[in-house]
Amino acid sequence: MAGATFSPGNTLMANSAVGDEWIRRACAENPTKKDDAGYIVSGPVRLAFCDTLFEPKAPMGNPNATPKFSVCALYSPFVDMNVYLQEYYRLAGETFREYYNPHLNQYTGLENPFHDCALKAHKFEGFTPGLYFMNHTSKFKPSIVDTLKKPIEDKSRVYPGVWALIAVNAYPYGKSPPQPKKGISFGLQSVMIIENDTNLSGGGVDPAQVFKDARVQPPKINPGAFAGLVPPPPNGGPRMPVGMPGVVPGAPPAYSPPPPPNPLYGAMRGTTIADDEMPY
Repeated sequence: MAGATFSPGNTLMANSAVGDEWIRRACAENPTKKDDAGYIVSGPVRLAFCDTLFEPKAPMGNPNATPKFSVCALYSPFVDMNVYLQEYYRLAGETFREYYNPHLNQYTGLENPFHDCALKAHKFEGFTPGLYFMNHTSKFKPSIVDTLKKPIEDKSRVYPGVWALIAVNAYPYGKSPPQPKKGISFGLQSVMIIENDTNLSGGGVDPAQVFKDARVQPPKINPGAFAGLVPPPPNGGPRMPVGMPGVVPGAPPAYSPPPPPNPLYGAMRGTTIADDEMPY
């Protein structure tokens, strides 16, 4: 099963190859901020589940919902989440004042947009336990540009694991009209791809790592077995009687279809963000 792993020189973000120093420098040069238009411009984040950046999709299990563009952002330890929290509490106080519980000093009954990567680190690469991830959606196609501010049309350049800066806007949902889920979300506005990194959409486990302790001696195979010929019995043992039904030694086995693939082995390819975390 795929999951978060670390390699030498990369201790800040799981399944990353850019190195800790690049992450520190890039985040220092691009601090999270709220611009004059009211958008939050993130520090460097890694993208996951990128297929819905180009084509909108309805949440799984709710095909009648409005299709949305979306992406999951994996936040580095240097992104100032207080910028997001200030917007969250400002809007919560304006829209969901009745949901505030003074005894707990928090809002209850609202969806939480801030998620610990530990929730998915056991099955998806790139999710670093202890760091945040957030799902960002939009009804409109977000602009996607490179560092020269030129639009990116080549989908292969926007893949799970790539580094980006994103612009989002905070907004309340679920109160008017009333919906089962209510809360504050951070809608996706635009994306700037800034650096390549390990592609997180590769398969599942690394077989070389999983089976590193295996000790298997290769058998001695009669070449005739590959042609369906019956090899001679070992050590002069008894031969199969002529006409006896059963499986002939060395003959190809009867065909049986393979079992369906484990969906987790596909990692992030062809999937969207967790549907129970998407505001409708």
